[in-house]
Amino acid sequence: MRRVTAVLLSLALTGCAGSAPRTIPTHQPGDEKEKAVVRWADEVSKLTAKNNDFAFAEMKKHFTDRQIVELTFICGMWHLSGRLAEALHLVVEPPGGRIEFQKEDMA
Repeated sequence: MRRVTAVLLSLALTGCAGSAPRTIPTHQPGDEKEKAVVRWADEVSKLTAKNNDFAFAEMKKHFTDRQIVELTFICGMWHLSGRLAEALHLVVEPPGGRIEFQKEDMA
């Protein structure tokens, strides 16, 4: 969950979701926008977002409908990729490293 939150937060705070990338020089760690994204990612990850009107209302304060959809989609795709990798026994990249392919995979 921490990784998906970091991805969503990065996209949200740099404006990459639904608009051209931009920086937000006034962003302060722990501000209301960041809290809204972290809360939303947590709710989406726990499959409880549809029941949390507060979390959605907080997202609406800071993001357009399109941005909320895109951030939610990214969160869902992140979880999908993890589930696929687990089911197919795929080797996950180690932190700071790269995938090392096995010889039989390269044949």
